[in-house]
Amino acid sequence: METLIDIWGWKRTLGIILFILSFALYGILLMVPLIALSVEVKAALSFMLVVLAEVSFWLSVIILGRGAIEKFRKIEGSVQPNDQQDPDR
Repeated sequence: METLIDIWGWKRTLGIILFILSFALYGILLMVPLIALSVEVKAALSFMLVVLAEVSFWLSVIILGRGAIEKFRKIEGSVQPNDQQDPDR
């Protein structure tokens, strides 16, 4: 039986794993206030999670390539704030 690494190659698999990990780290960040730790430790943990999530995301974009950047921009561009929406709507 072929694995995902055999089908996609290890770079694409790593890129997808890093992409998913970046969102998981932001999800974990939401739980930090609920942990019984000091404020200083919570702040350090939050900072570490944000940095790791951003690094993970941008490494995945670099690994996955130009197509991933274009898809991300397309998704990001489809969500517009209220003041920038089409006035003809």
